[in-house]
Amino acid sequence: MLKSLVSRRGFLNGLGGAVAATALPGFAGLAYASDRRVAFVAATDGIHTMEPFGTGWRSRSFIAADAPRAMVLSTDAKTLYVANAPETYRSLPTGSVTAYRVATGGTLRRIGSSRLALSAVHPHALAVSPDNGLLAIASEGGILSLLAVQPNRHPGQVIAAHKTLISERLTVTFDMDSLLHLGNGSTGRTFRVSSRDGFELVSTGPTASVDTVALDTFGIADAKAALCGYA
Repeated sequence: MLKSLVSRRGFLNGLGGAVAATALPGFAGLAYASDRRVAFVAATDGIHTMEPFGTGWRSRSFIAADAPRAMVLSTDAKTLYVANAPETYRSLPTGSVTAYRVATGGTLRRIGSSRLALSAVHPHALAVSPDNGLLAIASEGGILSLLAVQPNRHPGQVIAAHKTLISERLTVTFDMDSLLHLGNGSTGRTFRVSSRDGFELVSTGPTASVDTVALDTFGIADAKAALCGYA
């Protein structure tokens, strides 16, 4: 179980993205509001809402969860999405994603869950599109799952799933045009850019990085306009 008080230095390092998964007892993931007055910590027993207290942090509220691993807040900070890595989900060996409504003070209220692709056993990263309409979840083995978000913020069914050739952990981010960028977690390079439906727009070999993608007047990526930097 996560201790109720965590050192300010260790936790602020976490807010800055520098803390390792083993820096806190049972620590698995971290998400925080833009004003940093509240943070959400995924631990072995569930999700803690943390708040500053004196020279440290304390757990303000808690909600049980099944093996939460990675988290991301919606762009309006009203919904917390959590990727879970349980041994099984509904008797199937796969991961899942759960949405929580963020109430006053950071209290979480569960909205609902959806299963990921069957091959997505250990999700470790996720991202939400700028319009909050799409979730992208990266899992071990280079598996990517795309889910459409319903109007009530419930994660919908998987609309696309891909297996990449990258053996390292993937990174997933959306740009302001809601194009999905896949990166190599060990090199930091973006090697693929996909549309909202998961269709590959631009990709490179293992020694290249997609730096810029130009959009035409209809918002469609032009592969010829993609700038690639090589090692």
